[in-house]
Amino acid sequence: MSSNNTTLFCVEKTRLSQKHSYENNLRTITLIFLQVKLVGVKLRVEARVAKLFFETPIRNIVSHIKNLLQEPVNQGVAAVLMVGGFSESLMLQEAIRNNFPSLGVIVPNEAGLVVLKGAVIFGHDTSTISERVSKYTYGVSVYDYFDPNQHPVAKKITIEGELLCKDIFSVHVHAGQTLVVGQAQTKESYLPVDSEQKNVALNIYATLNLQPKYTDDAGCQKIGTVTVPVSGRGIDREVTVKMIFGGSEIDIECMEVATGKITHGIVDFLT
Repeated sequence: MSSNNTTLFCVEKTRLSQKHSYENNLRTITLIFLQVKLVGVKLRVEARVAKLFFETPIRNIVSHIKNLLQEPVNQGVAAVLMVGGFSESLMLQEAIRNNFPSLGVIVPNEAGLVVLKGAVIFGHDTSTISERVSKYTYGVSVYDYFDPNQHPVAKKITIEGELLCKDIFSVHVHAGQTLVVGQAQTKESYLPVDSEQKNVALNIYATLNLQPKYTDDAGCQKIGTVTVPVSGRGIDREVTVKMIFGGSEIDIECMEVATGKITHGIVDFLT
């Protein structure tokens, strides 16, 4: 009996809560209805009702900025530059100033056109951007010696008598890393796995994951392939790889160490 009474009480309490929620929503709808009127052929909306349309996006923007400012790469930020059409909203500007009183807030004239103008300027001169923060982690798919304590059996493969692990994500650039445009990033060295192969195929991958382990992990995407010719025989024919980030492309610079021969591969994000 006690158990049934408790269950009944919980059900009734839930119903009462739902009733109160319904009544509150009904009052809100009624209040809004009374403040929205048809005057002639025009719809008249009271200012306080119109402001309700912007509360959620403004709240989301403020929350997103707070999250960005928590990232180590953004420590020391002194100002917020507001661009885009919504940046011209006085409500948004007020919310940014109130939530970030220690930061300067810069709103250029014709903020809605700034992004368009910037794109046109960049199209004419890509050197206008000297540094950028990488959105993705970039790397190369490689083989490594198989370690049963670290690698899954499904990735074990035997090549020329050696037990290897395939699909290893060899990271060149981490997401969030600052990149100097036009300059090579970390140089990595690779060796062929077959003593008779004439080319080394380097598959380039990108992911939002900061520490990817395998190139077939969720979120990893193949974005290009560079084929590097190698001379001679053996598995000691070293190839070095560097990634050079430009305005809208990545130049994959590969060099066969023995001959000094350089092969370039381009990953173009505009095509």
